[in-house]
Amino acid sequence: MSPALKPPSTAQNPSRTRMIPWPGVACVSLCALGLLPWIMAPQTFISDDSYFYLVIARNLALSGEQTFSGVFFTNGVHPLWTYILAVWSYGVSWIDPVLLHGPFVFLPLSIAFFILNIGNYFVSIPGKSRCLCSGQYF
Repeated sequence: MSPALKPPSTAQNPSRTRMIPWPGVACVSLCALGLLPWIMAPQTFISDDSYFYLVIARNLALSGEQTFSGVFFTNGVHPLWTYILAVWSYGVSWIDPVLLHGPFVFLPLSIAFFILNIGNYFVSIPGKSRCLCSGQYF
């Protein structure tokens, strides 16, 4: 390799020793700032569908009835997701039933499904495109 094509070494150019990844730092900082309100008051950020599923799962785990209000039965939910949440709620109710009234109890379940989604994304299927949002292959 000729000396003209050789990349400069860090001994000759001390400014190339270590660079701080400012875009990464900015991205992490923005994500942390975005999560701060949710950490401080998570009950205000639960979407309506999530709320319905969590209340139905809680009632199913505690009373054995698939109901939102405690008065009328409901079947207007996706059964698989409701039963997954109900099994999780039933397990948590053995620890302390009061925990089911807060949104943090479902955070480990959300993290587990997120990790499964990321793992699903990196599984390669030849000839199929991948979608990180849903973990589905189209």
